[in-house]
Amino acid sequence: MEILEKDSKISAVNLALKLKINPKTILYRLKKLEKQGLIKGYSIFINWKKLGKVHYRILIDTYNIKKQELEDFLMYIRKNPGIIQINHVVSHYILEFDIISDNYNSIQDFIKELKRKFSKFIRSYDLLYIEEEI
Repeated sequence: MEILEKDSKISAVNLALKLKINPKTILYRLKKLEKQGLIKGYSIFINWKKLGKVHYRILIDTYNIKKQELEDFLMYIRKNPGIIQINHVVSHYILEFDIISDNYNSIQDFIKELKRKFSKFIRSYDLLYIEEEI
C-alpha cells in the first residue's frame, strides 16, 4: 500500500519486482483491495494553468440542512461540468468542492447562483485559489 500511495501508476510487474512476488498475485490482490473498497481509484494531477484554466476550492458552511436539501444541493453542484471533486468534511464547513473554469468571473457567477438558489441554508462560503497541487 505504501508503494501504491507514492506511485499509483506503477505497473503490476514493477510492483511484483519490488515486493518479490509473482505479478499474478499482485493483480489478484489489487482486484481484491478494489472490491473491498480499500482502493477507491487511481488518480493523476492535472496542471490546469497550462490548459489556461483556473482551479478553485469552494468551502460551504450551512445552517441546519435537511438530508433532502443536501441531496438536492449536491445534485445541483454535480451538474456543473467544471466540478472535479466534492467532499463532505468534518470541520467548520460541511462541504468543499473543487471547480475548474476559464476564469474567476465564471466561478463568481456560479457562487452567486448557488447563493440565490440555496439561500435558505447557505450560511457562508470561502473561496480558495488552488495555485498548485503537490
